[in-house]
Amino acid sequence: MSKYEFVGINVNNSLFYNDGINSEGLVGDAQYLKECSWDTEENLKSAA
Repeated sequence: MSKYEFVGINVNNSLFYNDGINSEGLVGDAQYLKECSWDTEENLKSAA
């Protein structure tokens, strides 16, 4: 038995939920950002 209720959205009856919220208002989601990329630590420090 779970302490909190949960509502979420998944795809194709998967056990993985893409979005969800529990009865206390805690929200979580998974995002895939194809356009996103990583930069080097040196470039990030020089931009600051």
